[in-house]
Amino acid sequence: MNRWLNYHQLLYFRAVARTGSLAAASAELRLAPQTLSEHVQQLEASLGLTLFDRGSRGMTLTETGRLALVFAEEIHALGQELFATLDGGGARGPARLVVGVDEALPRLVTWALLKPAVTALAGAPLICRDGSHAALLDLLRSRVVDVVLSGSDEVPEGAEALRRVLLCESPVSWVAASPLAERLREGFPASLNDAPVVLPAAGSALRRALDRWCERAGVRPRAVAEMSDSALAKTACADGLGAIALPTSALASARRRYGLRLVGRCEGVTQRAFAYASQRLRPHPGVDALMEPGPDAPLA
Repeated sequence: MNRWLNYHQLLYFRAVARTGSLAAASAELRLAPQTLSEHVQQLEASLGLTLFDRGSRGMTLTETGRLALVFAEEIHALGQELFATLDGGGARGPARLVVGVDEALPRLVTWALLKPAVTALAGAPLICRDGSHAALLDLLRSRVVDVVLSGSDEVPEGAEALRRVLLCESPVSWVAASPLAERLREGFPASLNDAPVVLPAAGSALRRALDRWCERAGVRPRAVAEMSDSALAKTACADGLGAIALPTSALASARRRYGLRLVGRCEGVTQRAFAYASQRLRPHPGVDALMEPGPDAPLA
């Protein structure tokens, strides 16, 4: 039996989720709070799920609600695209591209890889969604995102039909803010013994490689933080929290944007970037551009 979604209920749900309260959403939509509340409750009833935790400080999304919001945003964007296409007399340029970006992939790497897709989109919107590798592949299989950029080569069970392309690979180096970098550069790699470092999240491909490198080098850095968000890690590193490992080809950008300095090369460790896509029925120029590795695909 087919199940039906009410477009207006999704619109009202999206407004409440974005504003965090019935009062703010009702002011935005010019509808009574009671009307919005009824529509949200009807949506929850039709799904058989609770989308909001309701409290004195407003309405916060449940875990299920956060997932539902991803789909609501996509449905809203498709509706707007439908209007734009029909208003243009049916002529359709490149569709918007939704890219899932692995939170562990350095942002300097990510932007370099996205540039060919931006060119191919010819003005169509680029939408990026952050998340973990596994969660993004789930969204890819559900066709919520068009393509995923990730530093992991792991393909979970049930996702074997996805296309995977190695876009680029770069050696890795330790970097730090200037005072710490100067101190650690002398006697590297032994200088990393008990030195403060900000490590990638446990279980990530880069973290496993760094752990093996430390064991081979006979050093035990002092992990002061673990961060899956690469931009946050670089910001913390620039503030002097500790050294981090970055793709060597991104060092110029890291120095220019964050003031980070080279400590030493992490021999034998590489940062790889992969693109994942499903077998699409209709080709997408942005996906095709992302899935085409260059002969010397740069990371920065």
